[in-house]
Amino acid sequence: VKRVNPRCRVVFIVGDPVGVTRSPIDFPGALARVRETHGARAHDCVLTPLDVPEASLAPLIGGLVHARNFDGLVVTKPHKQNVVACCTHVTGARGVLNRSGARQGGGDSASVGGGAGLGVANVVRVLDGGRTVVGTNMDGPGFLDGFEAAHGAVDGKSCLVVGAGG
Repeated sequence: VKRVNPRCRVVFIVGDPVGVTRSPIDFPGALARVRETHGARAHDCVLTPLDVPEASLAPLIGGLVHARNFDGLVVTKPHKQNVVACCTHVTGARGVLNRSGARQGGGDSASVGGGAGLGVANVVRVLDGGRTVVGTNMDGPGFLDGFEAAHGAVDGKSCLVVGAGG
């Protein structure tokens, strides 16, 4: 966005502290690439950091879902686990689970990865005028996409994961 305008959509990145993240710096370039690919379907959007204490996360989301131009959150530490309680749905790698764990849509019960099975989310989308709040963990799928592009498919292979990230 060259200039914030009345049609702008808003996404916040929430963390505690949030000052160490590069996402607000990298976001304009990523959005420009989306516009190149999708053209007019890409919205004017801004990503703004919010430094949010853990106890304030749920009340913040409870209020933001009512804002008509609020599209969602990028979530960083320490909120990746706590944000799931604020979601009406959590996506897995192959389908959507509601908070009670019941599957909606495609996928089988073994394919709950991508965050639903881990109980974490780092992206939250607000849909249906705030009635639907969908949490997703993009870390695993993002890593796999990049790894497979560089090294080939991993289906049927074993791996060792050291560390859990932030």
